[in-house]
Amino acid sequence: MFIDSHVHFDGFIEDGSFGPVLERALEAGVLRMIAVGGSSEANRLAQRLATEHSGIISATAGYDRDQAGQHPDMDGLRSLLSDSVVKAVGETGLDYYYSPETAAAQKTLFAENLALAAEFQKPAVVHTRDADEDTISILKEFSNDWKGDPDRLGVLHCFTREPGFARQVLDMGLY
Repeated sequence: MFIDSHVHFDGFIEDGSFGPVLERALEAGVLRMIAVGGSSEANRLAQRLATEHSGIISATAGYDRDQAGQHPDMDGLRSLLSDSVVKAVGETGLDYYYSPETAAAQKTLFAENLALAAEFQKPAVVHTRDADEDTISILKEFSNDWKGDPDRLGVLHCFTREPGFARQVLDMGLY
């Protein structure tokens, strides 16, 4: 059995290929999938798919770095995180490669997402690109605030730097 831990189903829904994609995945032995949020629309879609395909699809909900400065609905996110089909917070993080001009807003949003992850004791799904120092700093605070299972702190699904950065993240308890 395989688990796809990071699926953005948005495009498959938009082009009508979701059903066949899901069938092919199941036939190939991908028996569990995590639908990843990142915006209000993606969060609601992930939740809906997890509800409709219980036992196969789980959801994450959060606000990704491209939502920085857009005043995302944190109360709506809080409501989604109370749903048992939403298993993690994210995708969230920092990306200074594509959007260095929003770095300050990204850091604020990332910290807000991680505060909710700590509050709801749900792991974080983190994306980082060209933002090592700030990512480590914010994740250290998160790991210090984490009161849940130390093996469920989160996963760094994307990073672009050196093995030393990965070692720091692993030492904090993230995958």
